[in-house]
Amino acid sequence: MQPDYLAYTTKFDREVRANDLDSVLGPLGPRDRAAVEEAWHELQTGLLPWRTRQHIVAANAAGRLRELLTDEERADTVVTLLLDQSGSMRGQKMLFAAATMDIVQVARRALSLPLEVAFHATSSGSPE
Repeated sequence: MQPDYLAYTTKFDREVRANDLDSVLGPLGPRDRAAVEEAWHELQTGLLPWRTRQHIVAANAAGRLRELLTDEERADTVVTLLLDQSGSMRGQKMLFAAATMDIVQVARRALSLPLEVAFHATSSGSPE
């Protein structure tokens, strides 16, 4: 049996409930909002054939996993998405990240697995 996980430091961590996330992240600036809306529109429309194929692949993979995993194994499994909102995640990188999360959600739902979301962001503020 492995020892429980211990973080090296939690000095800079902030735990935020999902309902309070917008207040912590703050509003997007006009340029970032436009980029997100453009990327989301591209994901929803321009990449629709690709997205549909990937959803089918994810659903099929989830079906195979459901056959391989016992109920107990699924009960002990949680899907964690780590979302990177640091300054390096702009444009095409963010579009690919959003598309990946969309596909993971298809498989996660098909397997009835719980979800937790973690964020990585950079800020110039000091830890509270």
